[in-house]
Amino acid sequence: MRKNKLAIAALVVALCFSGSGSLSAFAQPPAKPKKNNRPNIRPESIPFNTQKRGDFYNLSRTPISVLKTELKLTPEQEEKILKTRQKEEDDIRDLENGENAPKDRVTYLTSLKEIQNAKDKEIVSYLDYYQKKRTTKLLKELNLLRPLFIPAEAYSELKLTPEQIMKAERMAPGAEQEHRNRLELLKEAQRSKDMEKVGQALAALSIKPNPSYVSLFTPAQKLVLAKYAPYRLPSN
Repeated sequence: MRKNKLAIAALVVALCFSGSGSLSAFAQPPAKPKKNNRPNIRPESIPFNTQKRGDFYNLSRTPISVLKTELKLTPEQEEKILKTRQKEEDDIRDLENGENAPKDRVTYLTSLKEIQNAKDKEIVSYLDYYQKKRTTKLLKELNLLRPLFIPAEAYSELKLTPEQIMKAERMAPGAEQEHRNRLELLKEAQRSKDMEKVGQALAALSIKPNPSYVSLFTPAQKLVLAKYAPYRLPSN
């Protein structure tokens, strides 16, 4: 009889504890999910402005022939610029293939930008006051023309008017978006592994520019573009 009473008492205690445990579980707020502090290093997480086409041309990337013509470089300046560019190429090669090459895209792009900015500043230091002043206008206009598929090598011969520059500035965003759309089509085709679609997307990327962009230029300027551009210009 005593054993039965002890067994019943133990059962009651167990039920009380289990009940209180259940109640306490309901009374407590749900646990918050743990935050993942790891940075998102997927390419699509990178802000577009780090790869913006408008940032493409700087003093390191502008063809030396254009710099010579537009900035009237001396032979000494040209030699210094070419040496700096060679050092930049070596640094970028080391960044990509060296022992300490970054393993994620964000770090790579950040380091690449640092190299380019450092070399750009070095080249600027070789220029005099008037050349520096001219550089600001030159790079702005080269970057405006790039989304319109106009090669930098043609810039000096085009002799663009202020009105044409203003029109190019209005056209550039639309041209930029058009190019990004073509790139996205290529990525989708590559993901699908459909070689026919890949071929079509590549053809779209190399297609001649929208005729409305070409209408910006005079007949004489179109002849200049035909000489430099890798595509055949539309007739209109």
